Amino acid sequence: MVDAFGGLLPIQARVCRMSSLKQEMDPSKVRLLLTGGSGKKNDIYDGESARAILQAFGVTEKLEPTPPVDHRVRVPNQPRTLIGESNPSGAMTAAPQLSKYRPPFFDDMLQTSEWWGFEDYTHALLRMLGIHNLHPIPRDNQAGRPDGVFTIGSLAAIYDATLNSESDTFKQQQIRNYINELKRGELNIPPSHTEPIAHCTKKRVWLLVRGRSGVAKTEGSIKVCYVDVQHLMSLCEKRLVNTISLEDLEDELARMGT
Repeated sequence: MVDAFGGLLPIQARVCRMSSLKQEMDPSKVRLLLTGGSGKKNDIYDGESARAILQAFGVTEKLEPTPPVDHRVRVPNQPRTLIGESNPSGAMTAAPQLSKYRPPFFDDMLQTSEWWGFEDYTHALLRMLGIHNLHPIPRDNQAGRPDGVFTIGSLAAIYDATLNSESDTFKQQQIRNYINELKRGELNIPPSHTEPIAHCTKKRVWLLVRGRSGVAKTEGSIKVCYVDVQHLMSLCEKRLVNTISLEDLEDELARMGT
């Protein structure tokens, strides 16, 4: 039907009656079917709700099940890569939107090659986790400084988001400075804020990266950890569908990368 209406409409569909009998319906019943009692119609109906609507109007033909979706992707002239895994360039292929609670910027974060974009996404991700005492360091004050610091309960962390998964080898002096700052018992946040952390028994330096997790160094109670941002994304989605106390969230964060 591409020639209907003179071809003015780019997307067209052919509609035909599927039921053998015209069936009158009480408007209130139609409304209930379409809204499910919520008072709001959906744009798309599937599963049992779609089946109930079709059967109400006399459509009894068997609905064919949707074939399973293969989420594997093949990049031309590249080795076969599964979505959510790192490819030879070090970038991550986008994870599928399997959850309605997964923000679109998660996928952008896994693909971006811009360090400033990765940093901005990191701040947003940490805030979504429910870390309220979070202090990103302004970029004009970041020379030799981390990207930010946060505390939650008895956990204090200095974090540095980087696209380089070997950052402990070229940021040795910076990491030493972060460790010394955690030892002092307070975090200095430009331009003039000081965050006391003497009560914090769990202290971390986080190197936030893609595709790597594990302890790079331990000094007393201070652990320098690689933290894969995908683990933080999973925890964020878990928080949205489950009840997690602040104490449990603190414990989950303290275990990241360890």
